Amino acid sequence: MLDSEPGLPSLDEPGTERLPALSSGDPEPGVVVRRYLYPTERYRGEWRRHGIRLAKELAVGAVVALLIVRGEELTVGDYAVRLADVPERELVGGGLWVAWFVWRWAAWQPLP
Repeated sequence: MLDSEPGLPSLDEPGTERLPALSSGDPEPGVVVRRYLYPTERYRGEWRRHGIRLAKELAVGAVVALLIVRGEELTVGDYAVRLADVPERELVGGGLWVAWFVWRWAAWQPLP
């Protein structure tokens, strides 16, 4: 059996001391986590996504919408895409931004 680091008790050896953070008074796993735990696994904790991660999604969507609304010309390889030719650029840019953000927000939300 591998030795644990000095000063830290091993949780896998019977009769060893448990770390205070993993005591029996810990909260129970959430509904989603409980679904994926095997009966032999111990609950260690959950990681939740922070709301600041949505700021990146807002920024990416806003940049794409701004490029469409301004009518920029984008060159991709040998192809040139003229966004000025898009009819009703404001509506298309805003709609794409909202659709992008709603899609990313829904993917970011935890499952029920």
